[in-house]
Amino acid sequence: MYIILFFLCFCSILFSQSSENSIGDNFYNQRKYNLAIYEYEKLILKKQDDAEINAKLAISYMRIDNYNQSVNFLKNENDFTHQYLRLFANMKIDTVLGNEDIFFKISQSSMYTERQKEKAKLLSGTKFLEEMKLKEAIEFYNRVKNTSKEKDIKNKSQEILTQIDTYINIPRKSLLIGGGLSAILPGSGQIYSGQYVDG
Repeated sequence: MYIILFFLCFCSILFSQSSENSIGDNFYNQRKYNLAIYEYEKLILKKQDDAEINAKLAISYMRIDNYNQSVNFLKNENDFTHQYLRLFANMKIDTVLGNEDIFFKISQSSMYTERQKEKAKLLSGTKFLEEMKLKEAIEFYNRVKNTSKEKDIKNKSQEILTQIDTYINIPRKSLLIGGGLSAILPGSGQIYSGQYVDG
């Protein structure tokens, strides 16, 4: 959930910029990602080193769940957008070593601001959430909250921690009890689980 939120915020910024590749942008904004890919690939033939077009092409591939292909367009190690998107794509591909390597490069580089490094750190923690490793996620985001110098990163970390706590404390009914009640008295399992209409 959080990984998608970061991704959507990042994409909206990138695609709201006016540029000469407006045909591809129009297709992207209409959610016609394959057509956007076609237009961006035509532009790449003319401008292979254009970081913005490569990023937009990579994001379009991500939108059709082709993360392996998207990584091929995120090779500019001097561009934070490329590194950030590459970190995201690698997380979706599940190449953990690639994530750690990219995060290490970002955190050690003098080319990136502290804010960019903090954003990359915040994104890298979402891997725990995707894998439902909530204990590790809580530890990670507490560490980020306590060590970050950026107020909004601290706030975002606290927001994530609050959401995790809310998720953990959702009341859950036992499937075994519900099944047992239904076996004894049909419909009582649905009543037990709060599905009164079904029971």
